[in-house]
Amino acid sequence: MHEAGFLLMKIVRKNNLLAIPKRGKPPLILYKMRFKLSSFFYGLPKIPSEIMLEVTSRCNLNCQFCFNKLLYPAQGRKSQELSTANIKKIIAKIKKSKVPIVRFTGGEPLLRDDIFELMDYAHQEGLKVWLNTNATLITRPIARKIAKHVDNILISLNAHTCVSERYLTGSDTFKSKLKGIILLKESKVKHLRCGTVATKANIINLEKIYDLVKRLEISDWELFRVIPLSDKNIAIDNNDIALLVEKMLRINKIANKNYKIANAIPFCAFDPQRVSKIALGAVADDGHIRFVINSTGNARPMYYLNEHIGNIFEDGILMMWNNKFMKKIRALRYVPDACRGCKYMNTCKGGSRVASKIIGGDYRALDYLAQPHKYKAHLK
Repeated sequence: MHEAGFLLMKIVRKNNLLAIPKRGKPPLILYKMRFKLSSFFYGLPKIPSEIMLEVTSRCNLNCQFCFNKLLYPAQGRKSQELSTANIKKIIAKIKKSKVPIVRFTGGEPLLRDDIFELMDYAHQEGLKVWLNTNATLITRPIARKIAKHVDNILISLNAHTCVSERYLTGSDTFKSKLKGIILLKESKVKHLRCGTVATKANIINLEKIYDLVKRLEISDWELFRVIPLSDKNIAIDNNDIALLVEKMLRINKIANKNYKIANAIPFCAFDPQRVSKIALGAVADDGHIRFVINSTGNARPMYYLNEHIGNIFEDGILMMWNNKFMKKIRALRYVPDACRGCKYMNTCKGGSRVASKIIGGDYRALDYLAQPHKYKAHLK
């Protein structure tokens, strides 16, 4: 439908059927008609599925691949956070916009002394509360509070030994993380997930990480493709992706599971038919169904996509959602021409638009992992 919608809207634009007058104040109805037409043809969501709220930029770890290295390079990560009152104002705005979920993330959200007060307030407002945490600060009392307040928790699990944890995060926190996960399970949290960033080292050791996941009895495990922090920092290549895909397919078959790569990866990074079996595509990435409000109130489409789309204290949730950049993202206007006509386009969406920008210098550039010409026969 996205491809058909794109072609139909191209005809509309080419013939100036809904052209905005160059002189005088254009009627509001024209803007509304243009967006409604786009929404109809593209099947665009009217509201975000969730708001990812970065309640602090502080973190007790220093992970090599963390997106905050890109977003907070100058000012550091020590003091970027809003007051309790201001975050409650944001939560109230999320509720008013009818977005059902607020995800507390950071930095490390558990570093805030008022985090459970904020979660409680979100529940009072009728929102579902999700939490991203590294789990290293969790004690038994904290685990019980999380079980009470949190509907869905995602824990970063990027190592399988103390040595590999120290190498990736710069901290000796591996045992603390495992203890935190065990305490959460004992406290019967509603939904516990673990996520692993697919670095070269983690791809090589994927079976060992899976063994740890199995021992911890974690049923919901997801992988994340590494997003490069700069054009000089390309962490993985197509050979790594091929190895990752084959290992995931093997693990899924042996364990009778359906583990997925949860963020954007071009399906033609390797054999598209095999990639499509273990990749969710870019559906939840780049601003397609949700966006981030950072620890100063500024909004951007995704954790690592540093495109300013508004400020929560100046703009409404829906105004930011309908920001020009966001609408173009959702309408697949930044998808490269080489991807159009591909049968996987509506899911893959050309891979990561932010990776394209960082490596190729343009949101419309090919994702550097994409190989559409190599796998042309598989994409039609």
